Amino acid sequence: MASAERLLQFLEKQGISKRKFYTTVEVSNGYLDKSKNISADILERIIYSYPDINIMWVITGTGEMLKSDEKPADTPTSNNHVHEPVVTINTNTPVTISKGAASKLEKTVHPPVHPPVILQPKIITVDGGGYENILHVSIRSAAGYLAGHSDPEYLEKLPSFRLPGLTGKTYRSFEADGDSMDPTIKHGQMVIGEWVESLEDIKDDRVYIIVTKNSRPVIKRLLNRINTKGLIIAKSDATNNRELYKNYTINPDDILEVWYARFHGSFDFQAPGDMWKRVNNHEADITLLQSTVDKLMNVIKTAGLLNE
Repeated sequence: MASAERLLQFLEKQGISKRKFYTTVEVSNGYLDKSKNISADILERIIYSYPDINIMWVITGTGEMLKSDEKPADTPTSNNHVHEPVVTINTNTPVTISKGAASKLEKTVHPPVHPPVILQPKIITVDGGGYENILHVSIRSAAGYLAGHSDPEYLEKLPSFRLPGLTGKTYRSFEADGDSMDPTIKHGQMVIGEWVESLEDIKDDRVYIIVTKNSRPVIKRLLNRINTKGLIIAKSDATNNRELYKNYTINPDDILEVWYARFHGSFDFQAPGDMWKRVNNHEADITLLQSTVDKLMNVIKTAGLLNE
């Protein structure tokens, strides 16, 4: 079942008409009937408009339709760590206390924010010389990346390559889906990211590829507010339809992967803008005019009609 079909199931269950959905998410009428899979830009708008929907279910079909229906995890996993609450009492030294005591202090004591450390990628491929390859995630394969980002069988099927200048670290390539980062990065362009080991390393106003529990890879400009607000802020560079791409916050606990964008490029050469087109046309006209004048002057001189 495709993502669009699962979205139709969600709308039917929630009693939301397709017309209302199209208006809310700001897509054209008939979008769900024409599309099988949903682009990353549209998924952002769905998350913003319908926060209760489980986006992983929309993309992959795994889990429950609604976040509220998901069963809580009781045991620690690589992405779910169970800890006693940590609070600070008039000191810089964290003190571990029981849950009961923590609830009594909830109104007056705030837990410090500790950025979680992200582990190294599960799969690293190498070439015959022992150098790491760059795995490439296309727009088509991005739909399964959320479920397969740590699955060896899935990752080993991805295309791999190497690029001069990007060696010695772990890199991954992603294709931009949508126009939320246009004109910085256009739809379909390749963005190569360097693995970010800790969220503390995220620098303000830089471009990153980020994967969360509720979203396949998206390319955004990030603001790191983990130490002050406990959040990451994601921004778009879109200059057209700016109102469609509002800033949103990301909970660090929901982050699975972060890649620092180090290179972007495209196999398509963009046409020049309108201003450049006009300049080029003027240059061509002047060149042709000058050529015509030169020929005319030669004819006049040959005919002896021009005094030296």
